[in-house]
Amino acid sequence: MKAAMMLKRGSPTSDKVLIVKNDIPIPTLRKGEVLVKIAASAMNPVDWKMIDGSFPLQKKGMVGADAGGTVEKIHDGSFGMPVIREEERFSSSSD
Repeated sequence: MKAAMMLKRGSPTSDKVLIVKNDIPIPTLRKGEVLVKIAASAMNPVDWKMIDGSFPLQKKGMVGADAGGTVEKIHDGSFGMPVIREEERFSSSSD
């Protein structure tokens, strides 16, 4: 799995603050979770503000809340009724 990772607060354009990792393990799904294969993602103004410290919600970890892709896997019993199906398109936003 590939992810944008914030190492610490600072300038979002610094490779000492923000990097792209290509070797993140795919997480094991828990109840209430789905696995989405992301086709496109973006960093929005909230992500930039978290990274530079002006919106201090997060100190490090994955960033980029806006994404779109296809549902690959659904945890058995995730929703109690089939509201999301595998191979369905999906999008998320931090709004």
